Amino acid sequence: MTKRRAYFTLIILSIFTLILGYYATQARVDYEFEKFFPSSSDEVTFFESFRQRFETDNDFLMLGIEESNGVMDSLFLTEIKSLISDLKKVHNVEDVRGGTSLKRIRREPLSGNLIPSKLIPLSSQERIDKEAEKILLDPMLTPIFFSEDGKNINLIIKHKQRLSKVGCDSLVAEIRTVLEGYNFEAYHMAGRAIAQSFYVNLMRSELAKFSGIGALFVILFLFIIYRNLWSVLVPMLLVSVSALWTIGIMTLFNKPLDIMLVVLPTLIFIVGVSDVIHLYTKFLFLKREGMSKIKAIHKTMNDVGIATLLTSTTTSIGFASLYFVQVPIIQEFGLVSAMGVMVTFFVTFTAFIAFLSLTPERYFSSSIQSDYWKRKLSKGFVFTLRYGKLLLGVTVLILVISVFGLMRIEQKNKLLEELPLDSPLLSEISYFNDHFIGTRPFEMSLTLRNDASFFDYEILEQIDTLDYFLLNEYGVEFLVSPSMMMKKTNLDLHKGDTSYFKMPSESFLSSIRSNFESKRFKRETQAFIDEEAGIARINGRLKDYGSEYFKTVNKELETFFESSGLSSYFKYKLTGSAYLIDKSNEVLSSNLLLGLLTAFGLIALLVGGIFKSFKMLSIVMVVNVIPLIAIAGIMGFMGIDLKISTSVIFTIAFGIAVDDTIHFLSKYKLAGKDHKTALFALKNTYLSTGRAIILTTIVLIGGFISLLFSGFMGTYYIGLLVSGTLVFALLVGLFVLPYLLYLVRDN
Repeated sequence: MTKRRAYFTLIILSIFTLILGYYATQARVDYEFEKFFPSSSDEVTFFESFRQRFETDNDFLMLGIEESNGVMDSLFLTEIKSLISDLKKVHNVEDVRGGTSLKRIRREPLSGNLIPSKLIPLSSQERIDKEAEKILLDPMLTPIFFSEDGKNINLIIKHKQRLSKVGCDSLVAEIRTVLEGYNFEAYHMAGRAIAQSFYVNLMRSELAKFSGIGALFVILFLFIIYRNLWSVLVPMLLVSVSALWTIGIMTLFNKPLDIMLVVLPTLIFIVGVSDVIHLYTKFLFLKREGMSKIKAIHKTMNDVGIATLLTSTTTSIGFASLYFVQVPIIQEFGLVSAMGVMVTFFVTFTAFIAFLSLTPERYFSSSIQSDYWKRKLSKGFVFTLRYGKLLLGVTVLILVISVFGLMRIEQKNKLLEELPLDSPLLSEISYFNDHFIGTRPFEMSLTLRNDASFFDYEILEQIDTLDYFLLNEYGVEFLVSPSMMMKKTNLDLHKGDTSYFKMPSESFLSSIRSNFESKRFKRETQAFIDEEAGIARINGRLKDYGSEYFKTVNKELETFFESSGLSSYFKYKLTGSAYLIDKSNEVLSSNLLLGLLTAFGLIALLVGGIFKSFKMLSIVMVVNVIPLIAIAGIMGFMGIDLKISTSVIFTIAFGIAVDDTIHFLSKYKLAGKDHKTALFALKNTYLSTGRAIILTTIVLIGGFISLLFSGFMGTYYIGLLVSGTLVFALLVGLFVLPYLLYLVRDN
């Protein structure tokens, strides 16, 4: 590259950097819960129509308030009444249920009609005490609105559906402002708006943390490797520009950073520096042999440039294969990362060659040109050939052991297990789990098979049978259904006598049915019954026991539905946000395998087309499957579940680990043209490429180690397991790959 062309290249790159840098400054960090649902799924379509018909299962906040002297106190309840009034005035709040806003059903003396009336009378402490015992024994009130010890009260704040991050932040801030005007002992909040705000704030801090720590590690390793300021500053400038371009392009297309993409800048740093090391090491090696700067640059472009393009393509294919995992958040991570890898190659390759062309030779590193690497790698090469059979035997043994570990991998994830144990969000969730009911939603749709009504006695009896199973066998702690509504009404009309919390008699039901079908109770019934469509909603809460537990009880529910005869009355379908996330995790294994096989296939075609050798193709596949199986075995033995966050580990590891193999084989192919025998070509390849492979692996591991500082367990495991995979890939690349090539050599 001439100096004129080099200046022109840097000027053009600078202009694009300014444009995309502007967009990068406008980048958003967001957390959309719905992106964890399966994509293009009938389950999601059904859920969307279901919540439009009734209401969402997660667009609410729970506000728990402590009162050590007991919540059934007139002064405390008066404050709660005032608080509810203030909360209803908050923007985007649609309703507040709990405390003094709760109603009971009573019969109007003159007309005999059923009407809702206040549950808690505030006229005197004596009347409150009289009702308190009944309230705390009411299974539809305790423990969802009141804790069993009577010292905590729970207000459920229903807000506008699918609020944005800004809307959620504004809502929570206004609620906290309202609470500042009250002198409660303590309060706790949980819900989608709280979780979204917490996740986004944590992601922002993680983004800064990863970028900072990753950059420090890379700077440190670059300085140790090259011991030269230019050799640190230029690569860091290039990878920073690459990250800026990638985020700028994302923002240009209105794509925010999410919980998966917060690691993107770290990935760009790692991939970019890896490309630079291969180019720079080759350039310095050629300079050491006495070649002029211009010739060294041209040969570097020809020898390593094509290999770097190939490795960037294979890495990009690896990331893009995540599109087969039918979960939007993973699909977007794969596609954006694939784009980022190619952007990084373009920026680092073109800009670095331009910098090499313009920089005086005195600024280049000289440490890499010493005989240290040659001596060490020569010993490594001799060791590999001498003990090759033993090394292959050890590799096979590791694979066998790893397969046993792989078979132990499970999918028993929980919704919030990504968070660290000391997370304030988990602390709030624990409060509600301890004092009220679980925070995991349960949603079921019931569709009538005939023209009956959900208020028919026979239908309600059948639903009551289902309710009993859900409460006593499935694990649901609180349930609202048509039959539970009738049982609650029966309880209310008998003045809170818990012996009447049962299905009313057929004659009694007929006397109250017309009331529930009237407009007076439309608000109470429309959230759970659509008589015209013949569909009812069964809604509940329970603790999150993990996806493996729910997979088991869902099968038991299916069996019960058939054996009890319920299937002749209804069609049922489980739905809801928690259920959909479980469904996403269920398809991970098959989707991930399909994605990896596709990546293998595409890379095989690419490698086969370049090397035109089935032996080479087989070696590439074998060598790069070994680290994946080994790390899968470690996952199984460590008890690390396969879930949405850890599913990307194999793709990241494969996409990056295959790079070193391709660099090695590319050099081996070129060396074969310059040496009389394959053995000499193999040795030359080992000595020249070995150092670049070692150096890039050190830098790669250094970058991924920064992810160990993450507050998200999934990100932590990405850092830990990908680093482990790279170690395995390095060992295989140095001690297994050369011996395999030695065995299949032509002469």
